[in-house]
Amino acid sequence: MTGCNPKAIKPYIVVMNNEVFQTSFNDAQLDAITYLGGPLLVVAGAGSGKTRVLTYKIAYLLRQGYEPWSIMALTFTNKAAREMNERIARICSEETVRGLWSGTFHSIFARMLRMESAYAGLPSNYTIYDASDSRSLVKTLIKEQGLDDKIYKPSRVLGRISEAKNQLILPSQYAADRSVLRRDEHDGMPELATLYRHYQQRLQAAQGRHGGPAVRVAADLLQLLPDGLPGKQGLGVLGQGPHG
Repeated sequence: MTGCNPKAIKPYIVVMNNEVFQTSFNDAQLDAITYLGGPLLVVAGAGSGKTRVLTYKIAYLLRQGYEPWSIMALTFTNKAAREMNERIARICSEETVRGLWSGTFHSIFARMLRMESAYAGLPSNYTIYDASDSRSLVKTLIKEQGLDDKIYKPSRVLGRISEAKNQLILPSQYAADRSVLRRDEHDGMPELATLYRHYQQRLQAAQGRHGGPAVRVAADLLQLLPDGLPGKQGLGVLGQGPHG
């Protein structure tokens, strides 16, 4: 958990009675729920109650005075997100859940990016390209550039583009990286940098963005938002790994 501001905490309020704690959580779980000292990493195996601990952690923060909109709770699956929101609603209220930033990594960061799309140079109704859209665009670019699609296989080209995006490498940076260019030339695809540049240009012209993993969506947004916006200040982040 990061982003907690002790100054924002209102006078202490008991969240649940002692009996709930004593019968529902072990000492390690209770420590995770009640800790407010700053960043915290909790490592636990599958079936160990991570979603439940995360749920009560959120309830604890709310009862300690944190505003719902200042808490972000992230999971890897829609099922876990629904389960978490339902539990929070039972403990607190439906209104509280509506104010939380709670959901999967991709859905939450895509929502943030759409809300602040102006900073990404995109309209609010921009399109996120899925795998099929991206592959179709790459096939078109390969044909337009007169390249052999048996060498420049669309899936392979798209894989290189996605790899670059995941590493936050822009087309201009890709084209300036000699080691990457040598690799592409060795693999018989010296025009990959050109394809990447045209791919990005087409996305912008179509008011779209590469889908990619949630981490890329988050990076796009957080690099573009000014530091003074609410999206970068006072936000406590709680996350659950893929095996919870």
